[in-house]
Amino acid sequence: MLIEELTRLQAYQSSISARQRSVLGTAERFGANLSHARQVAALARGLLAGLQAAGESFGPEGEARSLLTAAGALHEVGQIVAQSAHHKHSAYLIRHAELRGFTPREIEWIALLARYHRKSAPKTTHPEFAALSAPEQALLTRLVAVLRVADGLDRSHAGGVQIEALDRRGGGWRLTVSGATPLDLEGARDKADVWARVLGPLTLHALP
Repeated sequence: MLIEELTRLQAYQSSISARQRSVLGTAERFGANLSHARQVAALARGLLAGLQAAGESFGPEGEARSLLTAAGALHEVGQIVAQSAHHKHSAYLIRHAELRGFTPREIEWIALLARYHRKSAPKTTHPEFAALSAPEQALLTRLVAVLRVADGLDRSHAGGVQIEALDRRGGGWRLTVSGATPLDLEGARDKADVWARVLGPLTLHALP
């Protein structure tokens, strides 16, 4: 399956940037499920685009998209160390993977996004998160919210979910998706905790 996925990816490898190739190479080196990684990165970009279209700000143009793409691709690389606490292992590996084309700050943010894609939300008792300024903490937490929902939407690893619409509803959001399995919907609901806290409640609507 890995060879099959890599063959498919090679069709566009020559046209992607050095940093994208570095992320892809790192995911491959650590044995990531490339199909799932690609789907989570795509879903994270889709959610981000929907939020931005609705007027939500995520910092400098293009930066959030780049960080979410890399974190989506690398969020599970820590499984090569152990399934248990693999989010923490992912953060460690990302920090030491020598990702090309990224600044030290960007690498740290990608590591933190992977660290918080599951289990605990960002907390000021965590030294790496506490080291960020208050505005940085707020922005990172919003990006974490996006990545967690994106990961939940592919809990089945079937890769079939597509985002159809993301609309404001009162003080919250309505996310319409297609191709979702019951497990994907459950995953997104389970992982919408940070989203609800920083962006408002998220309601899912699945098209047949």
